[in-house]
Amino acid sequence: MKNLSLITISLLILTSCNQDDDYSSTDVPSIVASTFQTNFSNAKDLEWEMIGENYEADFEIDNIDHSAIINEQGELIKYKYDSQFINLPQPLQDSLTTNYNQNQIDDVETLKIESDTYYQLEIDQPSIDLEKVYNEDGSENETIIYWD
Repeated sequence: MKNLSLITISLLILTSCNQDDDYSSTDVPSIVASTFQTNFSNAKDLEWEMIGENYEADFEIDNIDHSAIINEQGELIKYKYDSQFINLPQPLQDSLTTNYNQNQIDDVETLKIESDTYYQLEIDQPSIDLEKVYNEDGSENETIIYWD
């Protein structure tokens, strides 16, 4: 009985610690919520979190994981969604398969910043995974920071 109480208390503490940055939809400013609704009206399983001064929304559309960053003025900064290697532009596929084994390529995501499209992915390495962002033409983009 004592062990059960200890486990219950531990779970409650862990759960409350994990949700410190989470916001309910009612806590998000209306201008932020409006921008989100305008851009992602068919979103499901929405969760909000503060990232610095911005709001990050994690959600699903058609069972595909998405994330979006919206600033407090209601401007959509960027968004991303899960993708697959086969959906990458052919020049990028060619570049990646020239430099890496396709088995090494993981966590492919399409990244949209304004009207530009980028692709971010992880490359499995023995010591540490590489996180890279690429342009549509297959070149690596070193100015866009990988969004984890």
